[in-house]
Amino acid sequence: MKRLVLSVPAVLLTTLRDRFGDEAALAEGRVFLRDPGERGPRRATMADGTETCASGAEVQVYPARKPGSSGTEDLVVLHSHGGIFAVSKPAGIPTIPDQGGTAGALQSEVARLLQRPLASVHPTSRLDREVSGVVIFALDDQARVALASAREAGNYRRRYVALGRGTSMQDPRIAGDRFVVDAPIGRDRDPKRRKIHGRDPAAAQSTVEIVARGGGPGKPAFALNLYPHTGRTHQLRLHAAHSGIPLLGDRTYGGETRLTAADGSVVGLTRIALHAAEVSVPLAEGTLTVHAEVPTFFEETWKSFSTDPVPWETG
Repeated sequence: MKRLVLSVPAVLLTTLRDRFGDEAALAEGRVFLRDPGERGPRRATMADGTETCASGAEVQVYPARKPGSSGTEDLVVLHSHGGIFAVSKPAGIPTIPDQGGTAGALQSEVARLLQRPLASVHPTSRLDREVSGVVIFALDDQARVALASAREAGNYRRRYVALGRGTSMQDPRIAGDRFVVDAPIGRDRDPKRRKIHGRDPAAAQSTVEIVARGGGPGKPAFALNLYPHTGRTHQLRLHAAHSGIPLLGDRTYGGETRLTAADGSVVGLTRIALHAAEVSVPLAEGTLTVHAEVPTFFEETWKSFSTDPVPWETG
């Protein structure tokens, strides 16, 4: 990311051209502005381009994603009916446009696929960049209201599959097969992270179901089904780590990112071992249930811990 604090007032587009050599960044959603006195930056709009930024304003320009790096070339459509559209999100891309701009974000790719404006395609849940699985979009007001009402009533049900590695066997819950994590989540000092009992905590509850064990008693591995009952940022990742089973690949919350394969080679994990496998929502015409096949990444990773197959059907 490149940044510049203006010493004198300047037109934004002129600054992007003369100081950054990147006028396209504004149209691609990669420019952020922090006005004097504001706590945080906001994404600049095309209307901001011809406006004069005040002295002391900070301009942030993020690099564009590399061509072909979005992973959405073969987007898998899971459901399309009326105002509801569901796809299987690949790991490695954001659900909505982020600092890297609109290009390659799942929302942008769905809008392109449907030939609709970006603002008319509304994701009803957001998966973290390195998490894969079902994302349901609302395409009209009726679908948006129905799906939002289901979430508010606690009827937007989700099942995730995950792989984790135990850090401590002191938690007696791990000895069982199913337990509930009830731990509020708040903000961390790092704005990209969240924290159990952090600043401004909100209630958060998840069910953890252990469906298989591997890797021996010293530092066992677990195959999990995870069911979030609330929808806090990073909730399942935090609750898994809080239970002593940080998810593989999740370096932010203590998960291992390198494993030793059966042949002794070291394998680097390129994603978080978390996948939204199923979403179920009651609607007026009946319950909608959408499944996304579990990526073969989970099967290949589980081989480092057990000769038994993973307990979910993979694609």
